[in-house]
Amino acid sequence: MALTPTNYSSARCALKGVPRVKVETASKCGFKTVDGNRVVCGEPAYVRATVAGSLNRLIGELKKLVEEGKVKYIGLFEASPSTLRRAHAVHPITAVQLEWSLRSRDVKEEKLFDRVNAMASKKGCTPSQLALSWVHHQGNDVCPIPGTTKIENLEQNIGALSVELSTEDMAELESIASADPVKGDRYGPGITTWQNSDTPPLSTWKTA
Repeated sequence: MALTPTNYSSARCALKGVPRVKVETASKCGFKTVDGNRVVCGEPAYVRATVAGSLNRLIGELKKLVEEGKVKYIGLFEASPSTLRRAHAVHPITAVQLEWSLRSRDVKEEKLFDRVNAMASKKGCTPSQLALSWVHHQGNDVCPIPGTTKIENLEQNIGALSVELSTEDMAELESIASADPVKGDRYGPGITTWQNSDTPPLSTWKTA
């Protein structure tokens, strides 16, 4: 969950009445709006202000927040291998969020829907459930993060957990997704992915 007031307000309403001990929140930050434009920001003061108002790539500051008990785990969003290694050397990184699905793999795509829809029909599920199941079957260390705006979508997403995929099914989905080069980018200009998100050396950061 991105660290924004509206996200936390929505989560608070949705979880009202649920015992606090049963809830853990995974949050991320690193963007802020400046003069109407969305910009990347990983400054220590911004990270602390974001956490206090409710983490980011400046791992040293996040490590302090863990030690203070304000943050339980640290994860990165669209981090490059170099950034991940540098961060992990400062403090263990628990999770890395990357966009990974049948459609978004930064390398491959074709007109997927017809073939995916045909397999979904055979499985008795929706195409979106099949796509989520594909991610879920990648391993115990991979967790799907589906977009959900309605209760019925949430229920459908949960239903993806019951979709079983055999080795043959996974191979077929791989062949579908790898048949053609991807057209277009996942994000607009100014939004980086793991492929181009190396953080600058710490020596270049200005400290307050």
